[in-house]
Amino acid sequence: SARRRDLRSHLWLCRPTRLRPLVLMSLLLWLALGLVACQSGSIGAHQADCAQCHSQQAEDFAASQLSQSATSPLFVALLAETEAVHGETSAALCESCHAPTVGHEEGLSCASCHAAVGNRVAENGELVHDLSGPVRGPTGSAPGAPHDTLAGVFANSSALCGTCHDVAGPAGFEESPYAHWLEAPTQQAQDPQGCADCHMAQGHRFEGLWSPGASELLASAVRLELERDGDALQVTVHNDNPGHPLPDGASYLRRLSVNVDGHAPIWLSTRLQREGEAVYSPNLADAQLRGSVPPLGSRSWTVSAPQPARVCVVFQAIEPALLEHLELDPALAGPEVEVLCESG
Repeated sequence: SARRRDLRSHLWLCRPTRLRPLVLMSLLLWLALGLVACQSGSIGAHQADCAQCHSQQAEDFAASQLSQSATSPLFVALLAETEAVHGETSAALCESCHAPTVGHEEGLSCASCHAAVGNRVAENGELVHDLSGPVRGPTGSAPGAPHDTLAGVFANSSALCGTCHDVAGPAGFEESPYAHWLEAPTQQAQDPQGCADCHMAQGHRFEGLWSPGASELLASAVRLELERDGDALQVTVHNDNPGHPLPDGASYLRRLSVNVDGHAPIWLSTRLQREGEAVYSPNLADAQLRGSVPPLGSRSWTVSAPQPARVCVVFQAIEPALLEHLELDPALAGPEVEVLCESG
């Protein structure tokens, strides 16, 4: 009968074919790996339950922009455009950082960082994970924890952050904050600062140019110096951050500029071009124009400005022209914030 034929089709593994041993071996190997990953002390056995004990960290992470890496309207729209312009392989490259799958968790999760043991290369999300091992963290000390712990060197390193924040992608998707950090003056210090020293000062909220605290983070690093000679005003921007240029990373998505009364903005954030003309989507760019200030360095301009002139460092979270290009809500750009102002 049809029912018996359906039953036989579901029992095809029992047929005496030459493929049966290979199939059964594959299934046994898959089951064995699953059992290893789910050993009672492993991170794989506990990755769904992190928030039960680490409620504050989970709450902070949920409030961070990083938790929305795969769902933010900007990412979703750029991902669709990337696939349309550059193909599925390039889109998959975006997802390797924004929407990775580690164990049974899709998207960034605790295991994305705390199961990471190294990388294949320090860019493009090439992390290596081990779900069968302990939870790796800053101290490796967790008395009474239901899982094993380890103070892993990689878990405490800036290389973990850099593996996703350094990007070598198509068109205008070029970001190198980790490479810049490796070359920065902070590396010459006796106790060099790492990514977490600044960007995890608020714990698992991960402060950056995408976060609500962006203006405060910028204000802690930037200084303005004005010198006047008649109508000639020299404007100098100092970057007191020893770790990397100001700004860095995906600053082509942002607006950071020095605004002088009566003058066009002086751009610090990266501007995108295609064949010499301004564009706003990295998918369409063939060149980046960087205006950032080197770590512990400065940039100066001289403008004609009658006294008194008001000079401000101005920040906006997302470039409004990019939102217009992607047909997204203009409100996502956020307000223009005056990070620092001087008169001279």
